[in-house]
Amino acid sequence: MIEYRGPQASQVEAGLQDARTQIGQLGDLHESLAELVGTAASDDGRVRAECTVAATPAKLEIDPRAMRLGSEDLAETIAAVIREASMDLRRKMHQTMTQSFDGKGLHEGINQARSRANETMAAFQQAAKDATSQVEGLRRGLGDQGPGGGRSQTWG
Repeated sequence: MIEYRGPQASQVEAGLQDARTQIGQLGDLHESLAELVGTAASDDGRVRAECTVAATPAKLEIDPRAMRLGSEDLAETIAAVIREASMDLRRKMHQTMTQSFDGKGLHEGINQARSRANETMAAFQQAAKDATSQVEGLRRGLGDQGPGGGRSQTWG
């Protein structure tokens, strides 16, 4: 196996490690968001709702005493509690995303990842150009020897 150890090698390796770290952070963020639960209750506590990323509502509890309300009032109360639980979930999601990527937040984390990926790609492209130039130099050097003769070269 041929291993490139030019000046860009460490930059490419660092960029790849950064990418692995950021992928891990995205996975952590995904898990954190999946665990969040937004909650709300009516003023009297007789209607309670929970919302998750997967379901709105994920849970709805109606105390039997709430059934004494008229159907329209009960429907409005249920809708309002679900809306509040959904807003609570959004607040929690925003807070979680803001604290992600070591406190930099999702937006800054993505921008940093994009910038680092561009730097790594540029270093990789330069390394590829350098390697191509070296191979071309070797090819020319070997081509100058002619078939079956010429000078010998020591590699090491």
